[in-house]
Amino acid sequence: MANYTRHPDRKARECFEVELLAIASQGAKLGIRLWLLTQKPSADVLTTAVRTNLSARICHRVDTIEDFLHLFPDGRDLDITAADRTLPKGVSIASGGDMRTPVRLRSVYLPTEACWQINDLMCAEGLNVRDLPDRVNLDKAA
Repeated sequence: MANYTRHPDRKARECFEVELLAIASQGAKLGIRLWLLTQKPSADVLTTAVRTNLSARICHRVDTIEDFLHLFPDGRDLDITAADRTLPKGVSIASGGDMRTPVRLRSVYLPTEACWQINDLMCAEGLNVRDLPDRVNLDKAA
């Protein structure tokens, strides 16, 4: 997110923010799930207008309570926080969908090779899974 919302070209940055807000505000009713990633979820990276239109939020450990409160404005009333340096790696605070109250969430990192193996096993079991993109062609396109 910061690469676009803090872009040195002010006009490009403003254009991006207008389009992002349009997608965020209209996306939920169309079934669009928007995933915005940033290392520092502060107001200058993720505007309040965009944040309030996000249906789900996941916050891993952050440095300041202000960053956590930007994602979870009612965070001071919660028993949990992501602004805790003792929060274990892979644990985050999440809300969205049916989870109105934020909860702790444990994440697992899977390397790309593991994802390919899982896909191969699912296909071998006859599950209706579409093919993963051809990595060689993706590299050429980039």
